[in-house]
Amino acid sequence: MPLNRGSGLSSLFRNSFVYGVNQILLAAFGLVITFTATRALTQSEYGLVAVLISVGTMSKVIFGLSLDTSMSRYYHDPAWTEIALFRSVVGLLYRSVSVGVLLSCVLAAWIAIVMRSSEIFILFAMVIVWASLEVFMVPRMTLLRMRRESGAYFVISVGSSFLSTIAVVTFLLKHSSVVSYLIGLIVGPLAGLLVCRRIFEFSKLGSDHPGKDKVRSLLKFGLPLIVSSIAMLINSNLDRWALGMIVGIDAVAVYSVAFQLASSTQLLVGSFALAFGPESMRIIQETRDRASVVLSSYLRLYTLGSSIFVVSLTAVSPALISAVATNRYKC
Repeated sequence: MPLNRGSGLSSLFRNSFVYGVNQILLAAFGLVITFTATRALTQSEYGLVAVLISVGTMSKVIFGLSLDTSMSRYYHDPAWTEIALFRSVVGLLYRSVSVGVLLSCVLAAWIAIVMRSSEIFILFAMVIVWASLEVFMVPRMTLLRMRRESGAYFVISVGSSFLSTIAVVTFLLKHSSVVSYLIGLIVGPLAGLLVCRRIFEFSKLGSDHPGKDKVRSLLKFGLPLIVSSIAMLINSNLDRWALGMIVGIDAVAVYSVAFQLASSTQLLVGSFALAFGPESMRIIQETRDRASVVLSSYLRLYTLGSSIFVVSLTAVSPALISAVATNRYKC
């Protein structure tokens, strides 16, 4: 299908706006959680939460096998139907998460024995549950993006994050502990999965199962990307791990607050990437000259918008840091 540059830009701007509002709200929810957690938990407890979340994030990447990227890649491939693609990805994730949870529990048990703390096993297990639920949300949300159903994406994403925020704040106010924090985090993706189950009722649309060669193509495309994803996560989390081992868990707490606020610069990047992903899969189907013109237009608009955003955020950052952090978290 020929690429209509005008309609493509219109769709990109519309979806970028929706995803941008989505990202802003998610960041706001994160600040609410940080505001509450830094007051309800001790520095050591908040530092432990930061380390556990980084472990959970790493688990999501490993469990997910980069199948969301494979799903985006093959969505417009005429050899695949939407039903077959979705079922294949979810089936692979069930296997991956099952093996990952089993190995993680064994690792958590070993760590608990070495540290002589049963609480470590419980906390580790809770983080793995949260990571697993998040992994199963990914193909549903990816499918909404590829359909360009930004409204449905917005409702599910913001709704589940809002529920997590309310749950975390409520549980922390009732009982200030790391367990309460993690229980609250689990609420959001669990509710999101229940809603998505009602949306994606493919069982009523008949059966369409791909062959083994097609399933292998998903893994062949996604698995190599895991290495780069893990490398990026290690690069972005190594600072906190090193601080925890060298300086102490309290230092991780202070650093994590500053890091979360600074990472707000990713708002624009994230909103553009979410909208541009489906568009890019269409663009690469076009001739090289046509694709080059459209991509250069998108890049210029992105560079201008991101520059304005970063400068504006830098100007208000001192006031933002003062509002979120307590005196205990000031260096």
